[in-house]
Amino acid sequence: MNITLFREVGRPLTIAEADANIDDLDGRLSALETQGLEATGLQALVFDEVASTITVSLSDGTVFGPFKLPMSAFRPRGDWGAGIAYLVTDLVTTEGGSYVCTASHTACASFQDDLTGGRWMLSAARGPKGKDALDYIGVYIATAIYEPGDVVLVDPDSMQLWRALIRPPAGKGPGTFADDAAHTPYWTPQSYPVFDTEEINHSVRGAFGASSQVFRRWFARSGKFLPNLAGAVGYCDVAPTNAVAFNLTLGGAVPNATGTTIGQLRFAAGSRVAIFTMTANANLGIVPGGQSFVISPSVVDPTLSGLEFAIPYNVIGEAVG
Repeated sequence: MNITLFREVGRPLTIAEADANIDDLDGRLSALETQGLEATGLQALVFDEVASTITVSLSDGTVFGPFKLPMSAFRPRGDWGAGIAYLVTDLVTTEGGSYVCTASHTACASFQDDLTGGRWMLSAARGPKGKDALDYIGVYIATAIYEPGDVVLVDPDSMQLWRALIRPPAGKGPGTFADDAAHTPYWTPQSYPVFDTEEINHSVRGAFGASSQVFRRWFARSGKFLPNLAGAVGYCDVAPTNAVAFNLTLGGAVPNATGTTIGQLRFAAGSRVAIFTMTANANLGIVPGGQSFVISPSVVDPTLSGLEFAIPYNVIGEAVG
């Protein structure tokens, strides 16, 4: 660099010295404009998902990092599954608890093997089984002790259920009150008397699963379906593209036991009305506590939806129900 400075000569610069300084700087700038600068640019950004870091590499070989990236505490992954690749802080649920991944890995066939191998840490364990809000005990017994939430059957003929509000002393059955200022009832009705039958209609307004219950009826008294299922009707909001058949079953007093097939309900392609047919020699007799079901086919027509069924029957000694 050939520039004359005041601090070096201790006097004002001559006109020739000042011009020389300007000429020197102008020459340097011209050279830069002609040759250009070799800029240093970004070459690569490298993310490490396992370590949760980022590394920056420049074109001149300079490397910055790795820098630790902020991250969420957990990454929910749903139910644990064998053969799935998991990363550190993945959160899974299995065996009633939740676990956090402590080492990236591909899951073994057994979760317990991975847990023993130190790849998971317990986050939340399954708690003890709590008492149901409603706990059906059975027929009311005057000498028994009941707890709040217990449900009892008082009159088997009417099938009325009562739920304990507070702990009643022995002998204080439904319809009795505590000896307090508010006369708090020990029991409250959980259902009302059924003098014929209680029917639960599952009106499936959207899609339904294969081989699933789309209708259920529970019977309180003895009875019998009408011969050849006379009077039975079935409708749908949207007709199926292809013909489909549902099974009508009848079972005994075993909860959710679908029983024996006694007939079929068939929707023709494009039809919204079902045709009922009875299985040959089917036993149409109904026992108290028995149930009937309409079961969807094993292959579901995706178009069919919005089901309604009504299947009349005779209560023994009474009119059609």
